[in-house]
Amino acid sequence: MRAPAYVLLVGALLASRVAVAGERARLDLSRGAGAEACPDERALSDAVAARLGYEPFAPDADLRLTVRFRRDGTGLRGSVEIKNADGDIKGERALTSRGDDCQELAAATSFTVSILLDPRSGLGPRKPPPIPAPEPPAVPPTVPEVARPPEPPPPAAEAPPPTKKRLRFRLVAAATGSIGLLPSPSAGVLAGAGIARERWSADLELRADASASKSLGGHTVSASFLGGGVVPCAKWGPARACGVVQLGVIQAAVTDASPETRTSPVLLVGPRVGVSLPLTSWIALDAHADALFAPTQVTVRVDTGSLWSNPVLSGLLGLGVIGSIP
Repeated sequence: MRAPAYVLLVGALLASRVAVAGERARLDLSRGAGAEACPDERALSDAVAARLGYEPFAPDADLRLTVRFRRDGTGLRGSVEIKNADGDIKGERALTSRGDDCQELAAATSFTVSILLDPRSGLGPRKPPPIPAPEPPAVPPTVPEVARPPEPPPPAAEAPPPTKKRLRFRLVAAATGSIGLLPSPSAGVLAGAGIARERWSADLELRADASASKSLGGHTVSASFLGGGVVPCAKWGPARACGVVQLGVIQAAVTDASPETRTSPVLLVGPRVGVSLPLTSWIALDAHADALFAPTQVTVRVDTGSLWSNPVLSGLLGLGVIGSIP
């Protein structure tokens, strides 16, 4: 496009005043085959807005602006048409450019659209209105701080009271073997019940030793023991030390002699040591040993004189279980 024709186009557009200054329009833009290098709607809108200083297009505007780009022989052609709300044509222009470069045609088109929307834009690009500087924030009046008394420290947390171990009931059962109390070593059983805490226990026990025999002076002496007693214990972990007090009877018999049987009471006292190995939370394997002293003795006599007396000291070994009841 030659410069003189360009200047004449500007003058003609200024004279026509087809639109009121500062108006907006609905844009309808298309690019034909071979004109893909020409601006699209966004590019044209940015170019016109830079010249006018405001957004020139709006979808609800009364004016309708139609822009077409197409190839025409060896050059490019553009057309601009503007209509009012009634559909009457208020202005139209045809623009051409030689060669494949659409830069010149795009500049002429954006200039033409700017003139159609605001004839004053031909005098130069409009500067956007200055943005007012924000007002400084209001500074609240300074209020002197009042010294606060220091907060008292939080009360120290009280230590929880120590948890007392529950009193538990328990049952005792054991197989025993004794030596020294009867004429010969004897097997027996022991059963009991009691209470226990962490450091101590106390049981009531029943003891039964089977009959044991021995030949003495041409006679056979047989004897058995049945009794019961109390066993208080002090515990240290699995080990314990106890005291044993048992009161029972020894029933003795002599073969081919007179008298044939004799039943006499006997008191047994002495220490016990033991150890318990827990198998579960409520049952433990238990072993213990007793050393018992008999203050009084039982003597078996025949016509010829004394035949057998129980020794002053005797021993007992026990192996069994202890069951605890929560």
